[in-house]
Amino acid sequence: MFTVSPVFSQKKTLEADPELAKNTFDIGTGVGALTFEMLAAGVQRVIAVDASPSYIGAASREAARRGCGDTIQFILDDFMDAASRIPTAAYVTLDRVICCYPASRPLLEEAVRHAERHFAFSYPRDAWYVRGWNALLNGKRRLTGNPFRTYIHSAAQMARIVTGAGFRRISRRGTFAWSVRNPPRILTCAPLIRVTGTVSNSSYPNLPPSRSGWPSRSSPCSRPCG
Repeated sequence: MFTVSPVFSQKKTLEADPELAKNTFDIGTGVGALTFEMLAAGVQRVIAVDASPSYIGAASREAARRGCGDTIQFILDDFMDAASRIPTAAYVTLDRVICCYPASRPLLEEAVRHAERHFAFSYPRDAWYVRGWNALLNGKRRLTGNPFRTYIHSAAQMARIVTGAGFRRISRRGTFAWSVRNPPRILTCAPLIRVTGTVSNSSYPNLPPSRSGWPSRSSPCSRPCG
């Protein structure tokens, strides 16, 4: 998932607020790269959701290989469909997922609602050259019969949604094509922390069962937008 390991950034975040290590929610986990990096950085428990059966299958097999299957709850479903059944977490990540949804507001509002203390997300830069490249990619998909599309959303609007939920930005990094907190392909990753809030010490009693046979919509995924 990442070409550069974000573990150093994760360790710095956890050192700054150790309460974040208690539980983390990785939305659009893909093959689980960020999930595994967070566990390596000291996170004790991760909920990882993705709409792709192949990604969840690969992540589950890797978790078994690493011997950390008991610390990860994999959920095969679209986050927006499963959100009401998933508890809040101290630390919520949304990496390379926003660009897979045609509307950013519902996704962001639901994601920040699940974050008790810290929220980190990535998105493509809202720039003319990124929009142009994205239009070419979507045009190619259309010509080849691929229904998947990627979207570029207003960075200002997304910032208003997140700050309106009680978060403030504590860092932001970028590359030519994206804003980034971690690696080159992610582009815009801005970790934010809620000004007020406490960490829930509950485990995860209300989670839906993790079943590899669940159907999923052909939509949102955590694949690169390029």
